Amino acid sequence: TFAVLRQFTGQIQWLQDLDGAVWTATAALASSLSLSLVVFSMLRGWGHPLMSNLQQLSFVSSLLVISFLSARLSVAQLIYAAAAAGLAVNLIFLAWVSVLHRKEMMRPRREDVFQATSKVLKYSLPRVGDGPFQASLSLIGVLMAPSIGGLVLAGYIHISQTLVRMTEVLIVPLSVIFLPLTAKNVRAG
Repeated sequence: TFAVLRQFTGQIQWLQDLDGAVWTATAALASSLSLSLVVFSMLRGWGHPLMSNLQQLSFVSSLLVISFLSARLSVAQLIYAAAAAGLAVNLIFLAWVSVLHRKEMMRPRREDVFQATSKVLKYSLPRVGDGPFQASLSLIGVLMAPSIGGLVLAGYIHISQTLVRMTEVLIVPLSVIFLPLTAKNVRAG
C-alpha cells in the first residue's frame, strides 16, 4: 500500500522530499497499530473492557514518554520508537490474556481452520481497500493541490470532506440502530 501511495504521490514536491526511512517507519507503525486492534479485540472479546482501555492508555502514555525523551531523534526514528512502544505494549497485554485464558483456548481442527479462513477471506477480501482508502480520504485535497489551483482550494476540499464526515456521524446511527428497530416493529405489526 505504501509503495503504491509513494508512487502515486511522486509529483508532489514535499512528498518527494520525504526520506525512505519515513515510509518504512510508517509501515512499521501501521503494522503495530494493526496488532493493537487485534489485541484490543481479544481483550474485549474475553470480557476485559478495563484492560482494553488500559492497553490504549499504556500506548498513549508510551507516546508521551517518547515525546519527552527524544528531542534529538529524526522523524523516522520517532515513528520507529512509536511502533516499538506499541509492539511492546501489545505483546505484554497479549501475553497476559493468553495466560489468563489458556484453558479456554483450544487447538482447532484443520478443517475448522480452513472453513474459518474461507469465511474470513470471503468477507474481508472485498473490503481490503477500504481501510487505506478511508484513511487517505483527507489527502485528496493535498494530492490534487498542484493540479487544481493550490493549497487554498485543497483546503476547501478538506473542509468539505470534514463536513461530510460530520454528517455521516449523525446518519450512521440511524441506519444501524433506528432502521432495523423500525423494520422489526413493522414486521411485528
